[in-house]
Amino acid sequence: MKFIISLLILAAVAAANPGPLGEGPGASVPAGQNGADGYEITILSTFETPYTSQILGLDYNDGHNSLFFISNAEDELYNCSADDGTVLDSWALDPANGYAFGMADGGTFAHVNDFIDNNIYFFNGMIWGTYPNPYNTDGRGMDFDGTYIWEAFGPMSSTFGAACAFDQTGVLLGAWNLPGITTQLSGLAVFDTGTAATGIAVTAYWEHFIWFYEFSGSSMTLLGSAPLPVSADILLSLGLCYSSERNTYFWSYQDNSSVFHISELEITETSLEHSTWGNIKTSF
Repeated sequence: MKFIISLLILAAVAAANPGPLGEGPGASVPAGQNGADGYEITILSTFETPYTSQILGLDYNDGHNSLFFISNAEDELYNCSADDGTVLDSWALDPANGYAFGMADGGTFAHVNDFIDNNIYFFNGMIWGTYPNPYNTDGRGMDFDGTYIWEAFGPMSSTFGAACAFDQTGVLLGAWNLPGITTQLSGLAVFDTGTAATGIAVTAYWEHFIWFYEFSGSSMTLLGSAPLPVSADILLSLGLCYSSERNTYFWSYQDNSSVFHISELEITETSLEHSTWGNIKTSF
């Protein structure tokens, strides 16, 4: 009887903690509405990073044609070529940052969250510091819009989506629900809408779509969504970032053989009902 009770306790503890990539259990509800606009996603290229065994927290390195990403397996923040994944540089994560996921390059500092503790770790190229994460341990993908850090809300067993914005010291601007999301979020990317509004794109661990939003300064509007290509053999969808220089997105995922990949994605409009989408597409 004691053995059975011990197994039950272990199972309960496992169920209460996220998986090794911050993921909760598989989605049990549909992904939700697609929004007014329709478009499709094409994979332009895919590469792997044989020097590391995880690819989390993508961020495009403006002006350098490279990508930042994180591996908890190696406890490193990497900078790699956006063309083929060749490693260009790497930095050791803070030793306390054992469960990193999202990464945002704020220019002055690199910001990295953690899905087990409640800190954001920031790095100036030499030393790490911390400030409290507004989303505690529930933050996942991150990006920087030039003023604020954006972070996806990705708690285990989530049935809705949300994102928050805060400055580079952790002072919260606000948090907003993302309509149409009914599952746990993973990646987040900021993109230019061509207007005063901010564009927010997100992915989810288990539901393989990209959702696009417009943030007006006070509310989020779902512009639309598109399925990620099934040819990718996706198990978990992870990091997401946008490059205005290449007019493409980069997306990281784990396949069903537990291999990690980065794909460069092109977006093609298939229908248009939301007036802002025309402005967004001019930047692609």
